[in-house]
Amino acid sequence: AGTTSIRDAVGENGAVLGNLFSEESSGTNSVATVHELRAPLTVTGEEHYLVPMKKFSCYGYPIIHPLTHRLEGVLDLTFFVDQGNPLLHPMVEHAARDIEAQLLQQSPRDQQTLIEKYQRISVRRRGAPLVGIAGDLILANSAATALLEPADYAALGTITAETSVTSHTLSSGARVNLRLTRAMPGAGIVF
Repeated sequence: AGTTSIRDAVGENGAVLGNLFSEESSGTNSVATVHELRAPLTVTGEEHYLVPMKKFSCYGYPIIHPLTHRLEGVLDLTFFVDQGNPLLHPMVEHAARDIEAQLLQQSPRDQQTLIEKYQRISVRRRGAPLVGIAGDLILANSAATALLEPADYAALGTITAETSVTSHTLSSGARVNLRLTRAMPGAGIVF
């Protein structure tokens, strides 16, 4: 918190470390709603659902991991309504993009390589079940998720060390033909 007054004011409304701050518990705001929508949001004073929150305005941006597309968190700037500044909005957006760029730079190279290979193959094999596995990273398109159970992903993960597997029996009993493409040695496989 930039000041004691804003820290105390948002704390009185439940925005404290360890407290659940969902839309259900805190109404429309730039933390819970951004988390729910996975999209940037500005909420000003009267737009808040809960009356005690109407004294605040806030800008929120989702932090989306550039490789996994998972929501990593929400960057939020909350201030008293009368302390707004039009420069705050682009500042929060820029900071969120910087965090995402750092997440990409910190991602293991094998995961970056796997995702690049997965994306290239998905363009050529539209509609076909596609799975990429590198360590604990698993990518799957909708055709694959409709076909596979959790046990199947684990079984495919064991195949990454093998080189001659061309078919596999799924946990459902269905037999599938596999086409394996190594992203690069030690960087996972796309099935």
